[in-house]
Amino acid sequence: MSAYVMFLGRQRSYWTDWFNPQGYRHCFPFWFDGDADHWVIAENNHDRLNVILLKPHEFDHWLLVMQRAGCSCLQVERKSSPHFFFRLGLWCVPFTAHAVGSRSRAFRPIALWRDLVRDGARPAFVGRPKDFRDNDEVTKGPARKPRSRSQAST
Repeated sequence: MSAYVMFLGRQRSYWTDWFNPQGYRHCFPFWFDGDADHWVIAENNHDRLNVILLKPHEFDHWLLVMQRAGCSCLQVERKSSPHFFFRLGLWCVPFTAHAVGSRSRAFRPIALWRDLVRDGARPAFVGRPKDFRDNDEVTKGPARKPRSRSQAST
């Protein structure tokens, strides 16, 4: 069964800059549950676990928003979790590694990316969903005419 890991946040933010001067700032797993016909998004934040269920058409909108925000996604073969589970904390990286069954001991999202790719993960959801190819108003609002150089200087 496939699972996906979303990596996001290359912009500078808060105290994480000291621990993660480059690369992704956050990651979380998600997968499709065929029995319920929903996408399950499990996001572990600082103080809570958010589990979101999305119908397939809602997932398409969510994915488009994530892609426009510059997020990257890997598809991994979901394995059962390791029998011995000891991790120093359960922030986003160890939570995600445990949820997809990875034996990675990474502390930062960029290191988890490296470990998952080394273990056979591949990029997923590259490009834009077909249904929204002509609908830019979903996240950006109505299209505006680009300004010419002569208008920009005035």
